[in-house]
Amino acid sequence: MQALMPVQVAYVGSREFQDRLLLLFAENLVFLSLSPGDSGLIYQGKLPRAGIRAQEKSAILGRLEFEVTGNLMEPILVACSEVEDYETCLFHLQKPDMQLPSMPIQPPVIPKKLKRI
Repeated sequence: MQALMPVQVAYVGSREFQDRLLLLFAENLVFLSLSPGDSGLIYQGKLPRAGIRAQEKSAILGRLEFEVTGNLMEPILVACSEVEDYETCLFHLQKPDMQLPSMPIQPPVIPKKLKRI
């Protein structure tokens, strides 16, 4: 396990946040919640890290939120209460774009012949 942190999660459309524990494993992102009476943990689900992406939503104005997206899921908004948790999540979940920027193809520059006098 790489990290364990308390977060609040909501589907982007509803914005109704729920308290969760977020566990970052090498292959999965696991969500847990506390059982009624705080006597145990309830498994809420997992997402394969290979199929998701995290994108900063708003680190300004004191809101530490990022969005988790994937091809087969509704986007999830994750809010952290601590800067360290926010930075850890983004560090472990963000992936660089797989596409390389395209370079314009230009013909090679051929020097002109010098005139001799």
